[in-house]
Amino acid sequence: MLEQLLSQIQQAKKDHIKLFLCGVEHKRLHTFVSLGQIVSTLMPDIILFEGYTPECTYKQGIALGSFQKELKDIHSQKRKLRDQPCLADVAPQIDPYTILVKGVDSSPSRHTFLERKYNLNTQRVLKIFQTLYTRTDELIYLTPKKLSVPAYKRMELLSNRLYDEQRGYYTGDINVVGGCYNSLSIILDAFQDLHVFFADVLSQFTQLRHDFHGYDTERDTDIFSNLRREYDGHRTLLLCIGGHHIEDSPLLRLLEEHTIPYFKFITYQQPLC
Repeated sequence: MLEQLLSQIQQAKKDHIKLFLCGVEHKRLHTFVSLGQIVSTLMPDIILFEGYTPECTYKQGIALGSFQKELKDIHSQKRKLRDQPCLADVAPQIDPYTILVKGVDSSPSRHTFLERKYNLNTQRVLKIFQTLYTRTDELIYLTPKKLSVPAYKRMELLSNRLYDEQRGYYTGDINVVGGCYNSLSIILDAFQDLHVFFADVLSQFTQLRHDFHGYDTERDTDIFSNLRREYDGHRTLLLCIGGHHIEDSPLLRLLEEHTIPYFKFITYQQPLC
């Protein structure tokens, strides 16, 4: 898998692709290739990071903005492994060169504004999880006669999936909220045959999906605007961004509307449904 990906990146570079979209898993749970390996293979002119504003820059050991603190952490004995993308992932590979690392995201205050505008928080998503879990248990243990034998077995599977997936999502970080939402979406897609038992909850989930789409559209529009300032069709750009931003996303649609060619890939193995 690793060799195939690196070979595809090399071929895309030979084909004169100038924009590479690198989807990362923020929490590093299933990563199979490091950003350092990607950078060493591609050797881009500019590396763009989600989660940092354009004022944050790093080149040949000189850091500005939030990268200043990260640079201190890199040299500290107490350095912890940060969420991806982070400067420690690429600094050793690029220090001998003139490669620039730069933020491409909007400000934290803008993120907070959008999260509040669309009411995206852990409690809202977990409420849907917990309502579904309670409903499955009621059907299994209190009113099993409402279920056929195949539906009963499927309901048990759904109950177990809901119980397993909702654990670990009790923080307010928007990436965790998004991960919780994505897990819920995968589960509901996998158990469409049971949707008839959860019509009211599915209505809540439909509204949640609508709000996440609004949030992603505004976030991706901000990122695209900053990306356009760097993209000139000559320099090679590596955009390191959460994987869901490059999966049928507003960002991809904006790139395609503006006829900007790209090569996209992810650095992690997607869990089985």
